[in-house]
Amino acid sequence: LRAAVRQQWGDELPARFAIIGMGRFGGHEMNYASDADVMFVHEAREGVGEEEASKAALAVATEIRRLLQLPSSDPPLII
Repeated sequence: LRAAVRQQWGDELPARFAIIGMGRFGGHEMNYASDADVMFVHEAREGVGEEEASKAALAVATEIRRLLQLPSSDPPLII
């Protein structure tokens, strides 16, 4: 999250932003075999318009997804 925010906004995004992960179809099972249901949620900071906060939150969520899709030096997982 910091990597996605810092480049454009420094240390403070115009919105409060959270990433919520739930496993196994929202059943709260986070283990190796579970899927990952991920929600990005935000709320405008005081003095910031809702549209500005929403645009910033969307940009951050998009950047996080892009960063997570980059190739890694780790070997692929084989199930």
